[in-house]
Amino acid sequence: MGRADERVVAAVRKVAESHPLLAVTALTREECVDEEDYEQLTEFSRGFRTVPAGLHDVHANQSIGNLGFEEYAAWAHGDPEGIYRSF
Repeated sequence: MGRADERVVAAVRKVAESHPLLAVTALTREECVDEEDYEQLTEFSRGFRTVPAGLHDVHANQSIGNLGFEEYAAWAHGDPEGIYRSF
C-alpha cells in the first residue's frame, strides 16, 4: 500500500477525471465588430463543460490561434451530455 499522500493524489486524480469543468468566455459585445459577430462567437453559449483533459486542448489551441472558444462550445453542444471530450 502506498503512502497516504499518494493515495490522496490518486483519489483526487480519479475524481478530477470523472467530473467535467466549466469553461466560460470573458468575451463582451464591446469587443466584437458588431452584433452579428458577437452572435456568431456566442452561438452555442458563453460557456461549456469539458473533461479535465480537454482543458489543455482549449488553452493550447486558443493560445496559438488555432481554434476559438466558439468551436469548442459547438463540439460540446453536439455531445449528448453537452461536454467537450478532448481529441
